[in-house]
Formats: sequence, C-alpha cells, structure tokens
Amino acid sequence: MGDSSAIALVYGVSKLVSDLVRGNQLLRSGKLEEAVDGFQKAIAIPISLDFSNRARVVVGGL
Repeated sequence: MGDSSAIALVYGVSKLVSDLVRGNQLLRSGKLEEAVDGFQKAIAIPISLDFSNRARVVVGGL
C-alpha cells in the first residue's frame, strides 16, 4: 500500500467514524431522519480493506 493509498484509507475511515458518531448523536436526540441520513452517508463511503496482496507476499516469503 503506497502513501497515497494509506492516506486515502485513513481519511475514509475517519469520515466513516465521524458520520457514524453524528448519526448516533442525532439518534439519541430524537432526530431520526437526520440520524438515518448520517448513517447512510457512513455506509456509502467506499473503503477497501483488501490486504490480500500483502498477505500473499508475506505467506509466499515463508
């Protein structure tokens, strides 16, 4: 994973967590429609956690 891929991954995860936290806060305050919007934004973020290529390199090197 290159530096730009790692940065994109960290940003994506950070945005996802931020949207989930916001959704939870809105849900607790009784703002159901806004909470659903926050949760939908969170699950719409495309994050690839595919580390299979790295695993093949490590296992192949054994």
